[in-house]
Amino acid sequence: MQKLLHKNDLAAWACAISLSIASLTPATAQDKPMTNTVSSNVTRATALLPVADVSENAVFLEKVGFQRTSEVSEDPTDPSTPLGFAIMVSGEVQIMLQSIQSIRNDDPGLLPDDGAQGFMFVEVADLDTTIAALAGYPVFMERRSTFYGSDEIGIISPAGHKFTFAQFGKDATSE
Repeated sequence: MQKLLHKNDLAAWACAISLSIASLTPATAQDKPMTNTVSSNVTRATALLPVADVSENAVFLEKVGFQRTSEVSEDPTDPSTPLGFAIMVSGEVQIMLQSIQSIRNDDPGLLPDDGAQGFMFVEVADLDTTIAALAGYPVFMERRSTFYGSDEIGIISPAGHKFTFAQFGKDATSE
């Protein structure tokens, strides 16, 4: 495990997080390659998901291959307090989990009263393995094949975040 992070690092990261979702449309012969006319200085974008219980949600992600690389208790001066933050990594993919209490400790007005809800689209190598690993968690979207070539299922994390797990590159078949 890497070093414990200081509370000020967490606040800076929380302010710097952004996500972008690519538009998914079927390709046609008339489609032209997308060109980027703006130079980008972005080197990584990482989702930070607010959760009531960091440990419980870390276990959810560990079941599909993520590993904890850093963690901080809600009170960094007292390691006996509940976990307040964790960085979860799988290959080049990174997700940050931060407790609602820890976020409110940093900035009481940052989250709505319900703690907010996130949506994640996660590509996996083997959807069957993912489904087996997450058996027992609530499903919000039954397994389906999509027009854009994905075999996918929607599963709700312990914090209520909606994760769509998708496999591409294989004959997508709904069950």
